[in-house]
Amino acid sequence: MRVGLNVLYLVPGKTGGRETYARELIAEMLELFTSVEFIAFANREASAALREAFGEGLRIVQLPVDVASRPSWAAGELVAVPTAAAFRGVDILHSLANFGPVAGPFASVLTVHDAHRHDTAVPGSVSALRQTTIETMMRAAARKATRVIADSHAGCAEICARIGLNPSKVDVAPLGVGRSRQPGKRSVAETRSAFGLGERVTCLSVATNMPHKNLVAGIRALATMPATDRPVLALAGLGTDGPDLRDAVVAAGVTDDVRLIGYCDDDTLEDLYCASALVLLPTLYEGFGLPVLEAMTRGLAVACSDIPVLREVAGDNALYFDPHSPREIADVLGRLLDDKELRVRLATAGMKHSEQFSWRTTAQLTMRSYEQARLERR
Repeated sequence: MRVGLNVLYLVPGKTGGRETYARELIAEMLELFTSVEFIAFANREASAALREAFGEGLRIVQLPVDVASRPSWAAGELVAVPTAAAFRGVDILHSLANFGPVAGPFASVLTVHDAHRHDTAVPGSVSALRQTTIETMMRAAARKATRVIADSHAGCAEICARIGLNPSKVDVAPLGVGRSRQPGKRSVAETRSAFGLGERVTCLSVATNMPHKNLVAGIRALATMPATDRPVLALAGLGTDGPDLRDAVVAAGVTDDVRLIGYCDDDTLEDLYCASALVLLPTLYEGFGLPVLEAMTRGLAVACSDIPVLREVAGDNALYFDPHSPREIADVLGRLLDDKELRVRLATAGMKHSEQFSWRTTAQLTMRSYEQARLERR
């Protein structure tokens, strides 16, 4: 079997969980399915990173597409990728992140990570034109795909409702979790010094700064707590050092309690996990919620939004809150800060719970979807 991997969207360091998905899934696929030939179709920037990560194990076709230009990217998805895949005779073309071609002489599999509910989750966060373009392209790709993969059952239900898919066409392949808590570049003391965390309990929030990640709610939650009871909230991820969050911190009057760290590499992120006691995820919607599992596998207690997908992923091993209520977020943080025994209990249970999620299982379920797509294409 020859499988094409459409990773045209990938911009190293800038595509968050979708980058983690591509990196981890491809690694497992290459290791598990040695008789399958995998060909990645990538933009200029991602091609170099993929070569560095996988060497000779992955064949890479670099396409002349500038993903920073939406017209160039759209043309790449609709024309360049299927043309290159057809020329190279792929049996399956797997588009790994929400969008893909609508035609081609191959079976197609499309992973849809979430329903892109920007307009309803955060009204006004994207223009009507952009939202319409996103939905049109995603709906067309999903309806034309032979099989669709969702990250979770909750995500599957949302996707089917949002873009009108029959659930029988969708395979659920839960995401995995990587390595457990590991030492980074610094000791805990060095990390605390480097980021000005002091000796206070640190609450870490890992997310790209996008409106639906709802990071401002975490900042406002601190403002509702007595100053002497607040943790240090460290926000890490692309854009978390941006002016919008700085303005939110100043407006909330919590400049002494928030550290805006911005993008950090894997080692630095490990440093921050090691220096933290709990993880906060106030997101408004997710397709899966990788930060929950990443926190659990590192032995950290989790406080997160009470939304169906996070209930599915975390089960009874986290404390939940209404992400629209800073007061409720603060109450949950207060419980975890006041009750060390509760933090330890959640952390221990979370570590055990996270063991059931693996990228190997994700890869095996993905291959099952490929095989079903080949049967249906015939």
